[in-house]
Amino acid sequence: MAKIIVDRADISDGALAFDECRRGQKRLVSLRTFLIIALAFKIQKPKQSSSLSNIARFAFELTHTERQLVGLADFAGTNDHFEANLAALARLLEPEDSHRRVDTQTGEIRPRPIGLLTLDQFCNRIVEASIPPVFQPAQVQALDSTDVPTSARRMYAPRKPDPVVDDQYSPPQPEKEDVEVRAKAGWPRKGHDGRLQCSVDPDARVGWRTQTEDHDTNAFNGYDLHLLVDAGFVGYETIVYFIRGMLLRPAGSYKAAAGLALIDSLHHGFEAEWLASDRGYSYCKADNWTFQLDQRGIKYVHDLHTNQRRQRNPIRDKRAIWIDGTLFSTALPREMRQLKNFTIGMTDDEKRELREKYERRLSYAFMNNGAVKPDGSVQQKGPAISGRLRCPNNPASGRYARTKPETKCKPHDCDCGGTTMVYPQESSRERQPLPFGTTRWAEIYGMRTAVESANSNLKMWRGVLNRHGSSVFGTTPNAILLALQCAAINVSLLHDAYDNKVTIKTAKSEHVPPKRRRRGAPRALHQRRARSRKRLTGPQPVTQGRRRPAPTPPPPVERKGAAAS
Repeated sequence: MAKIIVDRADISDGALAFDECRRGQKRLVSLRTFLIIALAFKIQKPKQSSSLSNIARFAFELTHTERQLVGLADFAGTNDHFEANLAALARLLEPEDSHRRVDTQTGEIRPRPIGLLTLDQFCNRIVEASIPPVFQPAQVQALDSTDVPTSARRMYAPRKPDPVVDDQYSPPQPEKEDVEVRAKAGWPRKGHDGRLQCSVDPDARVGWRTQTEDHDTNAFNGYDLHLLVDAGFVGYETIVYFIRGMLLRPAGSYKAAAGLALIDSLHHGFEAEWLASDRGYSYCKADNWTFQLDQRGIKYVHDLHTNQRRQRNPIRDKRAIWIDGTLFSTALPREMRQLKNFTIGMTDDEKRELREKYERRLSYAFMNNGAVKPDGSVQQKGPAISGRLRCPNNPASGRYARTKPETKCKPHDCDCGGTTMVYPQESSRERQPLPFGTTRWAEIYGMRTAVESANSNLKMWRGVLNRHGSSVFGTTPNAILLALQCAAINVSLLHDAYDNKVTIKTAKSEHVPPKRRRRGAPRALHQRRARSRKRLTGPQPVTQGRRRPAPTPPPPVERKGAAAS
């Protein structure tokens, strides 16, 4: 299977071909053989770290037939061979502006071969090749990043990270007392990109790790792994959370730039209809995120930060207000302007009631009146024109059904029955195709949890993504090893979903059986237990469960004369 994935990845005309045509003695272990063995190792032993010594030990266990299949000689496949292969592949795939292409002694820049795939394209070709062609990209895809700590020892432990904000970076000035207490002599250093370098890993940077069940919110030294995952189809009940793309960047890098680079590095482009992302991307400037997605024709849904949930007046029209990225008429009641946000501890009934409030608020919202113009502006019509409510300033709306809400607008004091031009700079970060908080928005954005499942697969269930998950330094070699691990996770998901009834070669939808479902809801489980108890013979112990125990009967009262009788 690993051989099929590497051959299907369409990377033979890039770095692999350049390695075959290079001058000098031919490698005992080719780059193609190294990729096949490393991928097979992660497929068969996913819980072991991706250290080169483990890969070499796995290659030593291969039979003679398996060695011939992957092109490995009987006397090759040692740890030194694989270290040389990974280093050579990293030298070829290093970005054009990488500091590793500059000779530290002479200052000479080593040029990158022309026509070679970029590092992100190379990695995503392998990831996409691990998914059978019968599975098209899901209608909704989720984007998120997770922390990847470096294996290097941290020489300086800052209290706060130094992230890149708004695609710009200003290096912080560590306090002298803090450096004396929390750093080794000579640390921290200034890295090649101007940021703080806190370990011997030249590319690892300090980022922010969010709170989970295992650790609290803190700073870490390493990388950010961005994942694009199949989240689901609207109306479908089952979905396999395949990883469609990955991208590795130093921790604290600008997320908007990383997310766009991931989307642009896909082999066939972004083929989904919706993109669900968290506030790490949507909170970036609109010029760097939402406007870029609009230019690529991608519809997006995202959550809103507390700072984004404020009332704003339009630039040219004062008789309408922006709330949560949607333009409303001033006739919107005061109690409906500031609704609660969805929290983690809310029950299903509470979420349903809150969504109904957001749905009722749409009766006062403006709607698009035509397509979006090339400059990004769009004309929107008032709720009285679109038939959402009845307004005294628009006599035609009086013929609407009595179930429509009726406003108490003063004469010539609203735009319920007018139109307005909305320009791209108005509420640009908050605006999204689906109004925030509505049922449709919750249905799409709720699928974003698929990427959290992929993160847990990488860290816990189907892979290793901790400090000792890799023993190499640098963004490029770690990205190559993580791409192989993502491909192995896709193979594992395919195996668990269809029990080998669907292979990597499956290309027709009629050959895909229905996905296996998990066994029953808790209610059905209790029913099965009750039926199993009935089949047992003999007296059974009485289980009280949550029932209150039966009261003890009082002792019988002895009446007078009973003994004499």
